[in-house]
Amino acid sequence: MAEVDLIYKITILNLISKADYPLRQTQITDFMVENGYTDFFTVKKNIGDLIEANMISVSTEDNDAYTLTVEGSKTLRLLYDRITPSIEEDTVRYFKEHGMKMLRDNSLIASYDGSPGGGYEVHLKLSEDQRTIMDITLHVLSRDQAEAICMNWRIKYDNVYDILMDELIS
Repeated sequence: MAEVDLIYKITILNLISKADYPLRQTQITDFMVENGYTDFFTVKKNIGDLIEANMISVSTEDNDAYTLTVEGSKTLRLLYDRITPSIEEDTVRYFKEHGMKMLRDNSLIASYDGSPGGGYEVHLKLSEDQRTIMDITLHVLSRDQAEAICMNWRIKYDNVYDILMDELIS
């Protein structure tokens, strides 16, 4: 079983290394499950092991986005020969099919959490080429409001940006 987990970990490292942006757990899991390599729980365990071994780092600011560390890059170079041509083909195909959606998903961040004084803080972020374009935190009274704002952010972010720019520049 240890050999199989090693292949999963190398595959995850390889996937992260191929992205020009941090990957989220859901994106890594989707790749592994969609290609029939393993299940959600095994991916989650292997990601945890990679974090613990300092091979990947996680940014909680970006909705748990994962990047390769120097140690992870070294390990991937040392063990790259364990990645089969079919895994490499799956990786390339996955980025061709899902790359734009993954990039868009990583460019729009919407989350909320409880506020110490009551209510909820909604965090909205728009990035482009790993540069922050807009970063907004709103306080709302209810969870329903927080969820609605997060859901609508993905659809209306460009309108919000345009309106803010028009109002603040003119």
